[in-house]
Amino acid sequence: MTGNRPDPEGHTELDVRTGRPTPDSRLITVSGELDRGTRDRFDRVARAVLAERPATVLVELSGTGFIDSSGLTSLINAYRTALQTGVRLALVAPSEPVARILALTGIDQVIDSYPTSGAALHA
Repeated sequence: MTGNRPDPEGHTELDVRTGRPTPDSRLITVSGELDRGTRDRFDRVARAVLAERPATVLVELSGTGFIDSSGLTSLINAYRTALQTGVRLALVAPSEPVARILALTGIDQVIDSYPTSGAALHA
């Protein structure tokens, strides 16, 4: 996994990986800072995964140390796309700083969040 090293412009890297926990689900693991400078990477991956139309897409945020309004918008856009295409999208293990922002903005009341991928898949 890539560390959170600053790029030449001073932005922290965002590592976005995908997996397939079950045949009908996809996992997007996000590590680093999801902000204005990095959201495009998340958006590209989320669009590609959602285009596959799995039953469930999980977005794992335990390694995400920071999220700004741009990152929140990306999560909301992915959630809206999921709703429109009949895909269930849920968040998994948001880090403490991310969970705090999700709660402050009310997004935790809109997008379901679970402590583990297993809990999300069995909900």
